[in-house]
Amino acid sequence: MEFYRKRKKPLTIQIVSLIDILSILIIFFIVTTTFKVEQPEVEIELPDSSTAQAESANKTTPKIIYVTKEKEIYAGDKKIELSELTRYLIDQKSSNDKIEFALKVDKNIPFELFVKINDAFLEADIKDLSFYTDKSEIEK
Repeated sequence: MEFYRKRKKPLTIQIVSLIDILSILIIFFIVTTTFKVEQPEVEIELPDSSTAQAESANKTTPKIIYVTKEKEIYAGDKKIELSELTRYLIDQKSSNDKIEFALKVDKNIPFELFVKINDAFLEADIKDLSFYTDKSEIEK
């Protein structure tokens, strides 16, 4: 007795649908990706401010100068000595005339260091300086 066997179709993979799914995933990841700005690995506790205002979104991203509680100064991920800060600021300003600067200063630094940093900005003829602060919560 002979049995009839059905021929099996060869397995096929639908490449077109896989490409569609892959392209949708790529578009999703590109749209939802956030790009990080280069920052040093330092811990800074920002001072509180009840009158701080957020900068407008259409303003250019400033070059951030970080000052830690250990009295270390960073521009991006590059450590800068206080004596070299004025020269660094002048060099940055000469390479890009429209550059803006902002300070992220730990709230525990001595006031004398803050004054010296401010003097370095004034010596480099930078008068428009932004500061990062935390929004303080008003206690009720």
